[in-house]
Amino acid sequence: MTTDHHHHHRPNDRPSNPNETLPSSTGGITPATQRNSKTTPTYGSTSDGGNDKNEVDQPCSPTYTLDGGTETPLVTSPDASVVAIHGSVMTSNQFPFPIPPGVGGRGGKYGKNTMSMDDWAKIAGDITSRKGSVTVSTQGQGQSTIEEEGRGTESRKNNGEAAHKEKGEKKKKTRTTKNGRIIAIDFDDVCSENMATIVKQHNLRYGTDLTLDDLQTYVFWQNRGFGTPAEVARKVQALNNLLPLTTPIPGFVAGLKTLHELGHPIHIVTSRPAKDEQGLKDWLSDQGITIGHEPKDVIVQAHFTGSYGDVNKPIEPRGDDDEFERELNERLKELWKDGVGKGKGGLAKLKILRNINASLFVDDHHGNLEPIVTADPPIPCLLFGEYGWNRSRSGITSPVEMMDYNERMSSGLPLPFQEIQFGREQNIHRVKDWEELVQWIREWDEEEEEQEDKSG
Repeated sequence: MTTDHHHHHRPNDRPSNPNETLPSSTGGITPATQRNSKTTPTYGSTSDGGNDKNEVDQPCSPTYTLDGGTETPLVTSPDASVVAIHGSVMTSNQFPFPIPPGVGGRGGKYGKNTMSMDDWAKIAGDITSRKGSVTVSTQGQGQSTIEEEGRGTESRKNNGEAAHKEKGEKKKKTRTTKNGRIIAIDFDDVCSENMATIVKQHNLRYGTDLTLDDLQTYVFWQNRGFGTPAEVARKVQALNNLLPLTTPIPGFVAGLKTLHELGHPIHIVTSRPAKDEQGLKDWLSDQGITIGHEPKDVIVQAHFTGSYGDVNKPIEPRGDDDEFERELNERLKELWKDGVGKGKGGLAKLKILRNINASLFVDDHHGNLEPIVTADPPIPCLLFGEYGWNRSRSGITSPVEMMDYNERMSSGLPLPFQEIQFGREQNIHRVKDWEELVQWIREWDEEEEEQEDKSG
């Protein structure tokens, strides 16, 4: 996703963890319409300076395991055939031969006449100019025969290479990329501008001046302006039902339709709860995207894991009991650590990916991808967007990561930073927007076709 502002690194703001989304449900608000703009709106920017001087190492990444296997469907494409036609003709003065007008100066539209040696020599000369060296010989009874002279080993080799090249070119022209490999895609911040909407509504309701760049982690209480875990849980209730107000990611509609036209079955796999299903379908329908099994349907099915229900359960408004509030925050932090820190969201998505036999998964949150790309066997993944929360790998296991934003600032500690490793060996690549996503998949398809050609 592109935004109207550039992301500037601040040492105190580093991504750490996922909270896939604040839960939402459908409501009576008029749905957002699709925007043509390629940028995400920003909302008045200020940020705390912070006093982050001490670097803290990121803890080692946890190991994820999940029994199961996956098979990548074989990819088939129609092959063009190259047909070579070879023939020889003979005639004699005793056997008249039907000839077209203009040959030998005789015959009508379908006239029959005998052909002289001069006539055959003329035809042979035409063939020579097209195919190479030929000779015309007379073999008994006045018969004329056209014989192709031997061209040698090198000539036959060249002809073979040319034929192979011609076959490859025809095959390339007639090939389709409808290979049927299943692609699974996250919803929030890949299809919809979820975080930007949360920031905007938070500013309107609580009088803050946050921007999208303030979200340096998916764990809201690690970011500036969101408060303690208990305060975040209360805000979840107040900022519920935002999907109808949420705008689409630029390019996602055209991108999804292109992948559909390429023949890829597309599934949505989201950490939203199942209660959001109808609202999500309605939102997609407003963008011109339908779910189903008809040819016109771009998405086959939407899957909901509800991974973060435990940390977003309703809680009572804050009272005067400070000790109770402190204990509540500690319990919520442990829930976050047990769920998010152990890759609960990613493991839930991995289970669905196995069930639908997905060959590729796209998500904006690196913490969700770690269990998937390190599984056995792994599933290749694309990390979508250049967001604050996916600039480095996520974690919620170290003491610093267990602090909320204000606690870290008072201690002068930044979030740990560990660079994400991309590449074929890591099974993960970054795409900054839908244009790059579609181009990456086109090249991915081409690689599969080339492998098919080699094996075929």
